Amino acid sequence: MNLIAKTLLKNSLVSICFVLMMLLSSCGNDDGPVNDTNIIGVWQLSEITIDGEEDEVSDCTYQDTVEFKSDNTYIETVYVTPDPNVTTCITDDDLITMGTWSIPSDGRLNVTIALGEDSFTQTANYSISGKTLSITFNIGSIENITTYTRV
Repeated sequence: MNLIAKTLLKNSLVSICFVLMMLLSSCGNDDGPVNDTNIIGVWQLSEITIDGEEDEVSDCTYQDTVEFKSDNTYIETVYVTPDPNVTTCITDDDLITMGTWSIPSDGRLNVTIALGEDSFTQTANYSISGKTLSITFNIGSIENITTYTRV
């Protein structure tokens, strides 16, 4: 398998896992929002851990960002290498994800992704420590921790 195919496959798997986590999770109890504005801003991916082991991802994946906006919308931007002979990473417009976010009274993060006319909500534990945001969610019995650094 050539490098382009491997990169596309790996990025596709990350996207598929994100969509699967949306499909397999349930909404949390939303008794009213928590006013936690610490999450607002741009965060760049720094680590993905699956069941306690760091996931090996491409250098471009470490440029991925998620921006939580003050109007409770978010945008996730994914980067890829278009050519194995080029080290420059570019935005993959097909993998840009937009949706909404909230922090219900239970203090967990709800992220709702819009896929055409459908939408899916993922509820996850999150923590912010200094410039580090950690989001923990489960796909079935598999624990996934995605760590970001504030940009």
